[in-house]
Amino acid sequence: MSMQELATRYEAAAQAVHERGQRVTHERIAEWLRERDGAGCSCRDTVAVVRKYRELTEPRMDEALAAVIAKLDTLREWERDTVLARLRRHYGRTR
Repeated sequence: MSMQELATRYEAAAQAVHERGQRVTHERIAEWLRERDGAGCSCRDTVAVVRKYRELTEPRMDEALAAVIAKLDTLREWERDTVLARLRRHYGRTR
């Protein structure tokens, strides 16, 4: 398989992961490729495509963070603490 074909293969996997609403990571790309082709890929192979999708999503996340910070800054400290606790309950703790 040529380098161009490999790059297209990794991009297709990343696009599929992204369209499922998941974060594009090497692990998810490799898993998707194993399911489709029966063969995964190395971490080194996916670095560029993972970076590309991270750069695509960073502005949206930064914008959301700025909006949340601006809104929380209008609250008193105890109100902010209460809102943050409610957010954790709403979204669940993953760590």
